[in-house]
Amino acid sequence: RRCIMVFFKCNMVTITLHLIILICVTFPASADLVDATSEFVVHVTHHNHLAVYKQANSEFLYQFELSDREIQGIKFVSNNELACFTTHEGDSVLSIFMIDITQSHLVAEKSVLIESQSKSCHYYSIDTSSGYIAIGIPCRDGGSVEIFNYVDHKITHVQSIDVVQDIKERSLFGKSISISDDGMSLVVGSPTRDNNFPTVSQALVYKKSSNNIFQQFQPVPKNPAGTRYGYQVAISPTGDYFSSSSSSNIDVYKYKKEDMFPSYEQVSNFTVGTSVHQVVMDYPEFIVVGGILGEKCIINYVSKDNIFTRKFSIESDFDSFALALSVYNNSIFVLSSVNEEHILSTFNMNNGCKESKIFDECGICGGDGTSCKGCKFGYDACGICGGDNSTCASGCDNLPYSQAKNDMCGICGGDNSTCTENMENLGFSVVLSENNEVLVFGVPGEKGNSIGHIDIAHQDDKFKLHSDENSTEFGYAVDCDFVGNWIIASSPDINTVYLVGKYKTSFKIITKVRPSNGKCFGRSIAMISQLVAVGDPCDNSVYLYDISNSTFDLVSHVNRSDLEGYNFGESIDLAIEFDVAILLIGTPSHIESLPGKAYFYYFEKTGVKNFTEVENFSGYSTFGKYVSLDMGGDYALINENDHDTVILKRDFGRYDLEYEFYQRETSCPQTQIGDLDIERVSAAFVALIGCLGTNKSVSFYVLDLHSENFNMVHSIETNSCGKLSLAVNTEVALVGLPGASCESHVNGKITAISLLQHQGCDKVPFSGTVPDICGVCGGFNDTCLSGCDNMPYSTAEFDACGVCKGDNSTCLSGCDMKPHSTKVKDICGVCGGDNSTCKIPCKGSPPSEDSICVDGEWIIDHDIDVEDEMDIGERNIKVKGNLKVNSKSKLKVSADAHIHVSGVADITNATMELEFSIDDLKKAGGKMNGTIISADEGIVGKFSIVNVILSDEDQFEACELYEFKERYQKKSLSFTLGFTSKCSNFPMGIAVAVSCGVILLIAIAIVVINKVKFIRKKVLPFRDYHKEKISQREGLLQ
Repeated sequence: RRCIMVFFKCNMVTITLHLIILICVTFPASADLVDATSEFVVHVTHHNHLAVYKQANSEFLYQFELSDREIQGIKFVSNNELACFTTHEGDSVLSIFMIDITQSHLVAEKSVLIESQSKSCHYYSIDTSSGYIAIGIPCRDGGSVEIFNYVDHKITHVQSIDVVQDIKERSLFGKSISISDDGMSLVVGSPTRDNNFPTVSQALVYKKSSNNIFQQFQPVPKNPAGTRYGYQVAISPTGDYFSSSSSSNIDVYKYKKEDMFPSYEQVSNFTVGTSVHQVVMDYPEFIVVGGILGEKCIINYVSKDNIFTRKFSIESDFDSFALALSVYNNSIFVLSSVNEEHILSTFNMNNGCKESKIFDECGICGGDGTSCKGCKFGYDACGICGGDNSTCASGCDNLPYSQAKNDMCGICGGDNSTCTENMENLGFSVVLSENNEVLVFGVPGEKGNSIGHIDIAHQDDKFKLHSDENSTEFGYAVDCDFVGNWIIASSPDINTVYLVGKYKTSFKIITKVRPSNGKCFGRSIAMISQLVAVGDPCDNSVYLYDISNSTFDLVSHVNRSDLEGYNFGESIDLAIEFDVAILLIGTPSHIESLPGKAYFYYFEKTGVKNFTEVENFSGYSTFGKYVSLDMGGDYALINENDHDTVILKRDFGRYDLEYEFYQRETSCPQTQIGDLDIERVSAAFVALIGCLGTNKSVSFYVLDLHSENFNMVHSIETNSCGKLSLAVNTEVALVGLPGASCESHVNGKITAISLLQHQGCDKVPFSGTVPDICGVCGGFNDTCLSGCDNMPYSTAEFDACGVCKGDNSTCLSGCDMKPHSTKVKDICGVCGGDNSTCKIPCKGSPPSEDSICVDGEWIIDHDIDVEDEMDIGERNIKVKGNLKVNSKSKLKVSADAHIHVSGVADITNATMELEFSIDDLKKAGGKMNGTIISADEGIVGKFSIVNVILSDEDQFEACELYEFKERYQKKSLSFTLGFTSKCSNFPMGIAVAVSCGVILLIAIAIVVINKVKFIRKKVLPFRDYHKEKISQREGLLQ
């Protein structure tokens, strides 16, 4: 469809507002449809069209069309490169396109199959940073975040982050994502799809590990409240802060990396008075929030000093509103859609409001709000014209933008000072629900001095409960069910156990139980599911109750009056398997000579099924003072004496000794055990052993189910004086440290240790196991070996020389210098030639393998050292170097050959053999002159012997002798060769006869021919005589 564009520009004092109205179809339901850099602003106008503007003046440049697919999101990866993505094939194929905005063309494209997703995906999100592209794909059957790397115009898919399994069916995992500028931190918003399950909503943080894989950060930041928590997330450039929206609230978290166990803790919360659509963060400088309020689109600029709201109105019904937001430097770009109108607005936020001044409601630095138009009644603190501050009221004091909360005493904005009369016993007993939703502290009072209470922390709310009888020991022991909806707390001083239930948004005491013959009823308690066990060791009794009807319905009462001298029920713990409840009862003796006992009782709905006694091998009376079971009843932990502990493993219905922690192995040498607890955590069991006395510590023992090893892996020091309490669930270990028994009577405290944060990739806490570079947990980097170097994910190859990662330089050969080449230059100097390209042919064959023919001359491009003999023949040779003919060597040349040396020619005491032809001498008129050797840098020495050889001696009939003269000069050796004087007229006689007496010659020739036989007979003796003369002449020359 065509679009009609109307451009408006309005300049105000501190705001420059540009409106561009495009009448098009509504864009997809995604918040990432506009982005900006220092040069460009780009936004989606149609389902596959992009509009590109200049950032400086909002000048429209062009419109870009991307195939026929609907664009789901866009984000700049650099100042001029824009990433956009589409989905198709039933949302199972994700395609990324990289567009060069300056050139208006595609530079890269990548499509991947998203196997984990199949149907109904919407609310996509995208963010980019440091070469990474992250795309969130929330779908009906889960969701994922796909991580890509973009380097050198190449897009590579590097990781898929899938939705956490336990929230898969109810969350929009990937609804919003944000990656820090340094590429080290990623936050993923995962709001619930079902408002009936608000606790499913999460904002999950991922940190990049050493092998460049994003791993989930533990612990998971706490969800304060609201079903839309995680609907929009944003992270600061360094990853030190992130924000998550929940309806109209923004929660800001800070990374506490300096702590022993780093975590993200909430540091601020504010209400923006809007239905939040998108958040952009550059904390702590500012946060920009866009949303809807009434019939206005609200832009909230939240600085670290104050909250300032700016608004603009759209005169239309809000039948189909969508909002996209982008921030670059101090400019905010807002893309909004009402029905089928698209509006791109630009706000230039003035961050220069200094000198303790703030923006007023109208955006005037230090203004008084009088410059606003159209609001006769003035704006309230929430930015509402004529408002009553109610739209942004928050906190327990219900004031605008308040962050006030109730303290532990229930006082709004209090400092816990009104209820600290017995806080010395804080931590006397502790329990944490398995889902981490509810935390309970038992704080009994000092006898005759104060009353006890329990503190309940549920999300951001805190509650304090006292017993209805003002019991001093109320909170002596506490426990709760899996989700924390039911809590039990005991008051042994009045033989009472209370049932506390969750009522709407608070907790209250529902009922209580008190046996008629109780003596210290409630000294020990345990709870699992809807079963509650209560120990009365003063009466050697243990009670089992069913609370499914919100009352204590007795299932069984076990009294062991036969155990005289024992404290049956001093410590108890419950586990459940199918329909059978397992109750572990510790029974230490208060008589030192009697060995302590421990029992396993098995209960069904009808009562006690059977029981077994644990054999006490040590014989200590304190055996059984502390006991603990994991929830499934697989492992039991029992103290053996004051210092040592045993662990039992259940196998086929009975418990056998698995391990003994002896004094040399436990963390309580020569001290006293203060408490025990054990629980399964992922792929391991974690046992906590607390020590009192001089060595005050809590030791963490881990049973690794993979290796079946039980080892101490961690220890923390405590300030416990005479009491401590322990609690561990699948994620967190709690240590309660009351201070009432200390000499200085200090206040107690609670220490929490995240087990998930300290677990390795094998899900074993404190294992330290990490994925190898191949992504294999605890691997040895050997499952992804590849390449010729056999390294992880290597793409290295052998070069042509057979060298791994080589550059082909180690086997270069041939005249073309290529690997393993056998090519040589032909005589014409052509590499690999066939000798056919020489312009002037050279005489003879090449004098050496590397010589070439150039214009009739053989070129030798190096020094020549003649050791024995070198036959030059009739060739002309040029030596580009030095020539050395050794004293015992011979140089053989013809009379018309020539050697040109560019360097020095050394012929000292060498032999030269000169060969010539009578025919050549005749043609030269009986005399030949020539140069045998020329040297540019001079000739050294002389030939000691010069032999002259006649090549056609049998033709030498007309003359008896010839003579040879050599001339040595500084840079040349020349010669003169000719007939002797006896035959010197022979060549000239031929010439005269030809010119003056042709007839006479002919006559003589006829006579000679006719007398040939006679002449031959006469000449033969003469010829023999001539040969003898030549032989004598050669002897004389030598």
